[in-house]
Amino acid sequence: MLIVIYLLLMLLSLVLWIWLTRRIWRVSPAAAGASFFLLLPAIYWSWKLWNDPAARIRVPAIANVVITVVLLVMSYRIGDTAVQDFLQRTAASRKQMQPDVPHVDLNAWCQEKYGTQFDPGRNACVEQKQSVTK
Repeated sequence: MLIVIYLLLMLLSLVLWIWLTRRIWRVSPAAAGASFFLLLPAIYWSWKLWNDPAARIRVPAIANVVITVVLLVMSYRIGDTAVQDFLQRTAASRKQMQPDVPHVDLNAWCQEKYGTQFDPGRNACVEQKQSVTK
């Protein structure tokens, strides 16, 4: 659902960007062309035309800033949601891959099953060493 809202906001952002470049077009068509494709000319002309009554650029400029902030926040949320989903799926798959331990106490299991002791260094059941005295 977040992605659908994000795409609709991107479409709205394009409409607002066209509105801003049309207002810049009133003053300079070349500046409007550059502003449509690049961010820096749009920032420069928005700053320069801020108080120009013929351009009336304040509303489109503010609308573009607001929609950009909303899109940045949503991008973060979508990315965070995707990462959390990936981590949950990874943890679930790791949990399924781990073998079940037959008994909690491996020493008791080795003694019961084979009459030996569990060696954690070898991770196996080993026979007890008998000390030989001479």
